[in-house]
Amino acid sequence: MKLATVVIRSLVWTTGGQIATFGFTFAANLLLVRLVDAPLFGEIAVAASLVEILGFVASFAVNQAVLQHSDDGERAVAATVTLSLGLAAILACVGVVSCVLLRPLYGRLVVIFAAWLFASKALQLISAPYLTLYERNFDYRGLSLLRFATGTAATWAAVWLAWRGWGVESLVTSRFAADLLTFLFLAAVVMPRVGLVGLVRRADAAQLKRTLRFGLNLWSLRTLEQILYNVDVLVIGQLFPQARGFQIGCYSQAKYIAGLPNTFASGLSQTMSYRLYAAKKDQPDQLTRVSNIIARSLSRLLLPFTLTLIIYPDVVLRLLYGEKWLAAAPMLRVFGTYSLIVALYSNTRALLVAIERWADLYLIYALGIAAYAALALTPFNSDIYAACAIFMAALVVVLLTSWTSLAQGMRVDLRSILVAPALVTIATLGIWTLLRYVGPASLTQGNFLGLAVCMLLPTFLLLIADRRFLVEAGLAALRPERLDSPAVESVV
Repeated sequence: MKLATVVIRSLVWTTGGQIATFGFTFAANLLLVRLVDAPLFGEIAVAASLVEILGFVASFAVNQAVLQHSDDGERAVAATVTLSLGLAAILACVGVVSCVLLRPLYGRLVVIFAAWLFASKALQLISAPYLTLYERNFDYRGLSLLRFATGTAATWAAVWLAWRGWGVESLVTSRFAADLLTFLFLAAVVMPRVGLVGLVRRADAAQLKRTLRFGLNLWSLRTLEQILYNVDVLVIGQLFPQARGFQIGCYSQAKYIAGLPNTFASGLSQTMSYRLYAAKKDQPDQLTRVSNIIARSLSRLLLPFTLTLIIYPDVVLRLLYGEKWLAAAPMLRVFGTYSLIVALYSNTRALLVAIERWADLYLIYALGIAAYAALALTPFNSDIYAACAIFMAALVVVLLTSWTSLAQGMRVDLRSILVAPALVTIATLGIWTLLRYVGPASLTQGNFLGLAVCMLLPTFLLLIADRRFLVEAGLAALRPERLDSPAVESVV
């Protein structure tokens, strides 16, 4: 199967599945927010924070070793399944002890939520190696359908329970049911074919050590990543005590909304990209080509959302959260490029992990954290709005450093990644400014129609700029026999 076949088919199923799942679950969550009492969300938020801290072993996921060590075949699968079962057992023990100790401190409801969340994470650990087998076999169609079915079923079941007045049960269902359904499907369909107990018996010590070493590096990177992406709120709370409360709430929600587009792009920028890189890790030319294709696709996919957040942050906030959150609009405008930067960096990070450039990755995070700390302590960090810009500047440092690291042995095609989006951005802002003066007022006013036009205009311009690639990719997705055509190969 040619590279174009793999890339285009994976792009279609991964991106389409992410968008569909995100759309259905986000709509269900909006209903859930309106049906469940607000204090219950506070209780489950406390429980989730405690589980994240106490259940840190859950972040030590080793399932990607199935892809990284695919040349080892069943030995890699056996080692990964064995370590995942061990981690799940450790997490279960931690969960039981934590719930007993937390009961006098936080009350019955928080402990109930925490117990279900610990169980959910344990199921995730057990299921992860088997889900990764879908990726190893490039079965993104099956993986996307499974995630869509379990995710939507769980969230809409939670909405139904909330509508019947069962608030606690609905929140438990929203967090636990998808992982339970996924585990049950894998236990019924995949585990009988792949094995479970037999794999554990066949695991050898050398492969276990190799997998454990790979998992340790990933865990360390994820820890640094969490520090980079979350330290800003803590710093703002310390530097601007007067901003605590509503202003920090606005900051965190603006950052959350700005990151939503990356939610459905993460399948492309992280999951599918890493699978392709792991398969081609010994072929630098192929790696360069695939990396540039994915980065180019991400820049096109996320640009309309980026421009919408920059031009109409107030309309987005009004539609999603209501009038009381409009104070976050200036922050949301500064965070407009957040998803685009994070997605492009995630793609580069996946490539550096696949070729195991651990030293480069540690240096990238160290420079990013150092850049944020240095900028945060300067006089420029005068208020919470400047803090938004400083955080974004640190992310730009991370992205540029990762591209510089990647350029040592590979070619980052910045022209194909950035030039067309930059020209479309200039054209969109120019046309928008012109429409404000000579066009119908309804097209540029802060309403739903204006928001739709703001999304469609850059999309239309990108379609024109990339028409050849998109036409061939679309035909290839509809007619698989065209995937290996010379036209597709030449464009990709």
